Amino acid sequence: MKKLLQNVNKVNGQISDIAVCSLKIMLILLSVLLLLMNILCFSDLVDNTETVEYHIGIPVLKILFCASLLFIISIFYNSDVIDKMQQNLLEKILFISAAVGSILWIFSAYDVPKFDPFSILDAAEHFLANDYSALSSKGRYLQRYPFQLPFSLYVEQIYRITGPGRYLILRLLNVLYVIGIYKYIINIFKFVIHNEKERKLAVLLLFLCWQPVFLSTFIYPLIPSLLFYLMSVHEFMNFYFYNKKRRLIFSGLFLGMSILLKSNMWIGYIAFSILIILIVMRGTVSRQIFSVLLIALSFVLVRSNTVKLYYECQSGYQIEDGTPNILWVAMGLQESNKAPGWYNGFPYNTLKSVDFSTEKAAEIGRTSVKESIDKFVSDPMYAIKFFLKKELSQWCEPTYECFNLSYNREHEKPLGNLALSMYVGTAHELLLFEFHSFQIICIFGFLIYCVRIKIENICFDQLIIPLTILGGFIFHTFWEGKSQYIFPYYMMMIPFSISGLLSIFESKKDR
Repeated sequence: MKKLLQNVNKVNGQISDIAVCSLKIMLILLSVLLLLMNILCFSDLVDNTETVEYHIGIPVLKILFCASLLFIISIFYNSDVIDKMQQNLLEKILFISAAVGSILWIFSAYDVPKFDPFSILDAAEHFLANDYSALSSKGRYLQRYPFQLPFSLYVEQIYRITGPGRYLILRLLNVLYVIGIYKYIINIFKFVIHNEKERKLAVLLLFLCWQPVFLSTFIYPLIPSLLFYLMSVHEFMNFYFYNKKRRLIFSGLFLGMSILLKSNMWIGYIAFSILIILIVMRGTVSRQIFSVLLIALSFVLVRSNTVKLYYECQSGYQIEDGTPNILWVAMGLQESNKAPGWYNGFPYNTLKSVDFSTEKAAEIGRTSVKESIDKFVSDPMYAIKFFLKKELSQWCEPTYECFNLSYNREHEKPLGNLALSMYVGTAHELLLFEFHSFQIICIFGFLIYCVRIKIENICFDQLIIPLTILGGFIFHTFWEGKSQYIFPYYMMMIPFSISGLLSIFESKKDR
């Protein structure tokens, strides 16, 4: 019996090694693809709208900027200047800079919420007055997108404290979430970068990442959901590295909160699931590790159903299942006047055409998917162009719509010179240059990190985020396209990117 168990463990270990090797190959291929895409193409949002314009060509100046940055890193790495700096002081300066920058931007843009944020805020404001008309028919926003109810409840509770319509408070809370994102990226540094000097350099490099600051005006689950996911990964790393089992509870709760706020974070749940299975197959950790998945799943199911029941009891209206997922896939495989696979109104128009019958709409969606697949199969060149342009529009657009989300809106006061320069002037062009250059160097660093993954002595906890990024790439290839949706994956990539970049200089120093 003992020999049988040993054989089973040996086979499980071999399967785990093969899986990790396959994952490493896929991550390297993804990194190479993203790097080539970003070197050869820069995607721009025309006049800060969602219309994508492709700029094809080798960006010589950006490559020179990246090379110069690597040269500067090399100088700092081999000098004692960094040794004299205090890690805590660097972090505080980063957090203060992010807070000040976010607050200045909020008061410079001062845009009035529109589209999805407006629908959520407006519903929450009416809920506060016991007016639940936002749930009165299948065509209303929250009936079509019931997954937004948890965020709507969050807004409602904030309004109970501040009074209705005080969405400025929600933006100031976003500032805290932005600081939290930087904080937990730094916390993850501590697990993937083991040299104190390199950690200080990593913090300095974070000063080049300003997209979260400009997204602080965006009242939507995007930012808090990312923060909770980073917190979940950090807690899991604490468990895996220090064997602190209570951390599994927090990891599961934070993962559940992330999914509850943004359903796309099920991608992260799948990444956790795959890695946990591989860890158990290696036999290095007890099966208690599955509690992360159970806690997260239970949290999501209980909280989402509780929120749904709460609003059903309060309103007296039944909350439907919402827009069928197949409609988003169908749209993700269609043309759009913005970019291939981007929003073209198909989900709403389909639902409206069948009087918001989800069954009939789902059938139309399945038919549309089949038609798109048939078209791709019959015309492979069209399929290649379609998916290439879709990926370029999402993964080569370095602002992640941080300007678009506040520019083409009504503003509470006229935009000042600084804001206009940030949106459409010289400052905007400089930021686009820096954002895309930093994105290129991040992908380059991520590629190095993936190449250096050691299958024999793998730290499984450090594969959760790379696997999430891979899952995000696959998911958004077929789902609705938007560069905004790619923002979390690039932010997740940063700790591993910087770790990969700094490993270059570590290797040279060892020689």
